[in-house]
Order: sequence, then structure tokens, then C-alpha cells
Amino acid sequence: SDPSDTIGFAIGIGLNPWHGMRDPEAMAYGAVDEAIRNVVAVGADPGRIALLDNFSWGDPRRESTLGELVAAVDGCCAAAMAYRAPFVSGKDSLNNEYTGADGQRHSVPPTLVITAVAHVPDADRCVTPVLRQAGNLLIQLGTTSREFAGSHLDLVYGEPAAVGSAPAPDPDAPNRYRNLHPAICDGLVRACPDVSEGGLAVTLAEMCIAGRLGAEITDVPHDSLAAGLFSESQSRLVVEIAADDLSRFTGVMSEEIHVLGSVIDEPELRLPGTDPIPLEFLADAFNRVSVPAPLGDGA
Repeated sequence: SDPSDTIGFAIGIGLNPWHGMRDPEAMAYGAVDEAIRNVVAVGADPGRIALLDNFSWGDPRRESTLGELVAAVDGCCAAAMAYRAPFVSGKDSLNNEYTGADGQRHSVPPTLVITAVAHVPDADRCVTPVLRQAGNLLIQLGTTSREFAGSHLDLVYGEPAAVGSAPAPDPDAPNRYRNLHPAICDGLVRACPDVSEGGLAVTLAEMCIAGRLGAEITDVPHDSLAAGLFSESQSRLVVEIAADDLSRFTGVMSEEIHVLGSVIDEPELRLPGTDPIPLEFLADAFNRVSVPAPLGDGA
């Protein structure tokens, strides 16, 4: 058969306005990273990615708003250079403001949507975030740091007096994605989502829900349990592999990996320091409609 019959493409989205409330430059870089790691996670070639941007901003005649826009553009440029992914199109929507009940003008949060479109050499080799088989290992790729500014944890519990840092760029990410790609093409990777809003715990919950299997996590990737489970550090992915493939996978990645635990038949998510969470409870929470309170009006 013609090899071109299995060629495909992947489309990924990066978006996090909550980070933009705290650090527009980091938000923009992170949106590029999220869009790219979304397509790489399914099997796209990280060397053949094109980007699009969509800015939704307030009134640029306000100095602070214009400054946030300039910072975001700087973040986009830095990320595009780091990943060697060109921007081929985009759009902007400025003056997204309204008069509130208080009679004052309010702006939307600095918001940037990044779309990544990427070449998939073999669509038949694509993987999904769905857990596949009990006994397989779960591995986190990437580094977890205490990065909670604009996080979903803060949306739920409220921000502390010192909000800390928004997730910073990871200079190791381009190599990580380039190494992961052949592992996916060779069939080593059984499942692979990226880690984004909500952190590792949310990613694991989504994998359990999708695969109708459980997970037992025995080693979180940070000394702080809260940071290990809920930090939103960039450039991270969770990979499911067969236990027998661990040494081979480690060799392909050529970087430190973190074995989190394993897939289990029991329908529950087992995390350190807490009671097991039934899969049914996770699914109910996932399907519940909940709108986080805003961190501020962005004016």
C-alpha cells in the first residue's frame, strides 16, 4: 500500500487566561507549549508544526493593557524560536471591554489562544489519553516546580497573600518532544496526555475516566504533595508504557523520567496521603458544570 495513505495531521489548542492575569509573557509562551505538546502527545512530528495566534485583549490605549500585549507577543516570539515552529496566520480582537454594574469600565483578562497544526507521519500509530491495561507503568515526563499563580488550585481555594510564580518556560521541552516522537512511532507509548489545567492529579483522573481503569500513584514528582499533584508547570506529559519497556523507553528519552505508579483493574484513583477516589466519583465531578470565580476584572 501507499505509505502516504496513513499520513495525517493533528490540531492542538493552548489557552490559559488565568496565567495571563499574573504574567502575560509566561502565559503566551505556555499557550504555545500547550498547543505543541497536545499534538506531540498524539503522535505529531514536533519538527513539522505551524502555529496560529488569536489575541483577545482590552483597550490598548491603556498603558498597562498595551504593556501586557507587548509582553505576550514577546512570549509568542520566544516560544516560536525555541520550538522552531512558525506562525503562519492569526488574528487579534482588541477593545474587549464593558461597563459593569458599578459604572466602571472593565476589560476581559489578557487572553491568547494558540493553535498548532502538525504533520502526523502515521495516523495508525496515534495514541490517546485512554488508559489501556492494568500492570502498565505510568510515567511523568518533565519537571514539576512550585508554580501556582493563576492555577486552578487557587481558583478553588482562593489565592494566598503571596501568589508566587506563573509556570515558566522549560528549556528542555524541545528535546523532550523530539525524543518522545520516535517512542510513539515505535509503539512504545500506550497512552499519553499532556499535563495542563489542574496539574497532574487532574490529568490522572481524566485518564482513569477515559479508560475505565484505575491508577495507583506511589511516588509524586515533588517533595510537596500539593505541588506534585496540582502545580501547573509547563511541558509535562504522562505516558503509559508496558513494564517490560521501561529500560528501552528510558534510553529513548535520554532524560530523567519519573515513575509515578501503575494502572490497576480496580476502578479508583489511589493518591498518596488520601483515601482512594472511586472512578464513579471522578466521572461525576468531571461532568459537573462549574464556573470558577474570576481572579479580577483585568482592568
